[in-house]
Amino acid sequence: MSRSRPSAEWPLHAVLVIPDGGPDMGRVIRAAATPHITNTFVVSKKVICTGHITLETEYAPAGSAGQPVCFTEFTIPFAHYVRYKKAAPHLEASISATIEFQSLDILNRRTVASLHIVRLRVMKLAPKQVYAPAHVCLPEHITLPPDSHDPGHQPATCSQTVISLQRRTAHARRLWNGRYSYH
Repeated sequence: MSRSRPSAEWPLHAVLVIPDGGPDMGRVIRAAATPHITNTFVVSKKVICTGHITLETEYAPAGSAGQPVCFTEFTIPFAHYVRYKKAAPHLEASISATIEFQSLDILNRRTVASLHIVRLRVMKLAPKQVYAPAHVCLPEHITLPPDSHDPGHQPATCSQTVISLQRRTAHARRLWNGRYSYH
């Protein structure tokens, strides 16, 4: 039995105006909408995301403008959220956005009304990754833990950090082998 991922769906309305350099619109031949997510924020029980839809439109000009087909591109911003019981500020989310439905209506020769049904889906929720810059004495795949914000704290030397990492690894191995247990 598969579990469904948390998602939200909502209508996005926009009134779009053809740029000044383009000819008047006679009819829409083709339109392709692509969602782009720019920011994702996780708060208590909600995953919030902002982004935009890029709408590429191919249209036939009104009358005889001399050019059989014209192209224009619109950007429609959005911000929405998905309710998720497990969401917390210390987590980060991976979000997928899809266009479920789109409709374009010509209001007049320079203006188009668009309707898009957008679906956001939380694909993954994981602890935030905090990366510290790699130290010159350590291999590239090992990063140092962040230094304490205590004013009297002295940064660890290379040998102290390597010993600390070795102790943590040994402790983790003992836990894994069952020598220690937490009850």
